[in-house]
Amino acid sequence: MEDLLQRLNEALIRHELVRSGSRVLVCVSGGSDSVALLHLLHSLSSRHHLQLDVLHFNHQLRPEAEADVAFVRDVCEGLEVFCHLRVSETLQHETSGLQAKARAWRREQSLELATQLGADCIASAHQADDQTETWLLKWLRGAHLSKLQGMRWSDPPFIRPLLACTRQELRDFLTRHGLPWREDASNTDPKYLRNRVRNELIPLLNELSRNGLPQRIEDLETQSAHLRDWLDSSVAQWQQDLGASHSGTRLSVQPLVNLPELVQEELVHRLITEQTGTALPYRHLLALLQLLRSNPGVWEFPLEKGWRVRHRSGILKIAQHPENADSLS
Repeated sequence: MEDLLQRLNEALIRHELVRSGSRVLVCVSGGSDSVALLHLLHSLSSRHHLQLDVLHFNHQLRPEAEADVAFVRDVCEGLEVFCHLRVSETLQHETSGLQAKARAWRREQSLELATQLGADCIASAHQADDQTETWLLKWLRGAHLSKLQGMRWSDPPFIRPLLACTRQELRDFLTRHGLPWREDASNTDPKYLRNRVRNELIPLLNELSRNGLPQRIEDLETQSAHLRDWLDSSVAQWQQDLGASHSGTRLSVQPLVNLPELVQEELVHRLITEQTGTALPYRHLLALLQLLRSNPGVWEFPLEKGWRVRHRSGILKIAQHPENADSLS
C-alpha cells in the first residue's frame, strides 16, 4: 500500500472516522483535493466495506459549472459510484457574504441528503493547507487565545480524513496515477480573504519562519487547546460554587470579581453570547469588565441588535430593547 493510502487508512482507524460497513457521502467539487479523497476512499472501500455516494454542488456562479458537473459524473461512472447533484437557485443573486451563504447551503444540502440515504457520515476534502488557512483566518478575525484551533477530524456527521495530507501530496498522488482534476479559477481571486491568506500570507510566513509555519501553528494550537480545557473546567467549577448567584440570565458581581481574570472574562462572555446570540469583540468585553470593576452604581452597556447589559445592586442582567424584541418575534 503506497504511503498516502496507508496514511489515510491509519487516519480512518486512529480517529474512528468510519465503521466497517459505513455508508459514506463524499463531497466532490472536481478539484484536486476532493477528487483525490474520492479515489483514495474508493481504494480503501473493500478493506473497510464502505458504500460510497458522491455529492456535487452546482452553485451556478461560474461559466465552468456545467463542465464541472460533467467531469464529476464521469469520474463517478468510472468508479461505479452514484453521483448526486444539488443545484443552487438563489446564490447567484447574492451580493454580500456569498462564501458564508454558500457554505451554509452546502452544509444544509449535505445533511438533508445524508438523512435521505441513511449515510453514516459526510466526508469533506479539507486538508493540511486548509487547516493552516483556517487557523490564520481565525487569528486575523480576532479569535480568543483559547479558540485558536483548526478543524477537527470528526464533527459528526462530518469527517475530514485528509487533515494530515498537504495539497501538493494529493496532487502528486493524482499525477502519479494519471488521474485528472478540475481547476477553479476563483481560488486565485484576491477579493476573497482566504485566497489572499493562501496565496500571499502563507508563502511569506513560510519564508520568514524558514518553513516552520506548520510547526509554529501546531505548537500554538496545542497550547490553545490546553487553555480551553482549563477554562471549561474552571468555569464549570465556579458556576457550581456560585450557585444561586449565577443563572442563565444574571450574574452576581461580588463573587465574580474575586475570580481569576480569564475566568471572569469567560463567564461574562458566555452570559452575553448565550443569551443574545450576538458576537462580543474582545475589546468590548474588556471595556465592560473595566466598567464593572470601577462603577458600583446603576448603568447599562450597549451590545449588538438592541441588547444591553444592565447593572443594578451588584447584579448583571441581559435585556433587549422592546422594539428589537418585537422585530424578532
